[in-house]
Amino acid sequence: MSGRDYLHIWYQAQLVGALIFLIAVAWWNVLIMGRGIRLLVFVLALVALEGLMITAATHVPRWLQVVDVFLQTMLQPVMLIMLWGTVTREIIVRLHLPARGVIAVTLLYYLIMFAPFASEIGGQMENVVARIIFLIYLFMTTVMMMQYFLPDKFIQPQLFKEFIETGFWGALAFFVSVTVLMRAWHLSWPGLIPTFGTGWSWWVMSVLLAVYVIYLAFDIFQTGWLQFDFHVQWNRRLVLTALEAGIAEETLCRFGILGALLYACRNLTQRVPIAIGLSALCFGLLHLPNAAVQKWDVTILQMIFAIGLGLYLAVVYLYTGQLWLTMLMHFFIDAAIFCLTHHETIVGSTSTADWIVLAIEFLYFAGIALWMMFGNRRVVMERHADRFTGDHQHFDFSFDFRM
Repeated sequence: MSGRDYLHIWYQAQLVGALIFLIAVAWWNVLIMGRGIRLLVFVLALVALEGLMITAATHVPRWLQVVDVFLQTMLQPVMLIMLWGTVTREIIVRLHLPARGVIAVTLLYYLIMFAPFASEIGGQMENVVARIIFLIYLFMTTVMMMQYFLPDKFIQPQLFKEFIETGFWGALAFFVSVTVLMRAWHLSWPGLIPTFGTGWSWWVMSVLLAVYVIYLAFDIFQTGWLQFDFHVQWNRRLVLTALEAGIAEETLCRFGILGALLYACRNLTQRVPIAIGLSALCFGLLHLPNAAVQKWDVTILQMIFAIGLGLYLAVVYLYTGQLWLTMLMHFFIDAAIFCLTHHETIVGSTSTADWIVLAIEFLYFAGIALWMMFGNRRVVMERHADRFTGDHQHFDFSFDFRM
């Protein structure tokens, strides 16, 4: 049996467990649940039952399969997170077990909870637009919804609370899920050890690192955009928020979206610049929701900057073939900003100087990305693109229990 076969069994078992827990939760809380909650539980139970029946059926009409994928995509992540929080709370309250131990165990399960869903449902996505939408929705639910389904009073110790509220733990779960998802799409995991092939140059790598260090130093010491007071506050919550951004956003935009775009453009001569440009655009648009907590002009400025930074991080990722490197780069940029400004979002309004600085930074990153499109630098990136998207990729681990 292959790895995906085991994930299929896990997926079925998780749906059975979800159905049982939904019925149990409804039974225990029928008198205190509002009409809206009762309706939600009923709908989720129907979706779980429908998904279970589809997986057990031998022949499923194409239209029904499409409907199932849509329903499961929209509702199953919400159902899993809601049940995760509810079951955690019920175990603590009804069994009178120590909250610290229960939270620790359920947090560990949260890391892998979405893996069978990613393989079984996400693995059926073949269109690149559908894949990108699925990645973004999985990001939004896995990373951002975790804190809403477990009351603060049950979360102990404070470190666990910060893991959940900053999205750091959800980012780790998202990374695990996308790793499984990419393998289901026959796309490669970048690995942890750099591969130095023909054309790879330490001089080019030094230039890429120098570009990063110069920008980071400039970002720390320039005062026009963020009004730094140079009082560094190494707040653990801010550091965890920066880690969440580094892990989750790089997993989404470089590992997931860039990989999906490279595969979709695999027959195009200019697949690398097209995929890099579109993934950078997605990275910029990802910051649009920040307008809910900061001014629109600041958000537009942040989006344009993110597009430029996305171009740079994409070429670093494709030249080195290492996701962990761009995660670290992203983390240190955000950590420096958060700890110097003492805020997770940009406060205040923009000025003319801010837009001038933005133009310089954007041209700085875009120029480096353009430089990487020629010579052996392009050859190395094309080779890594082949490695990430080659047809030989498959989720092929297996277990043999025979003596």
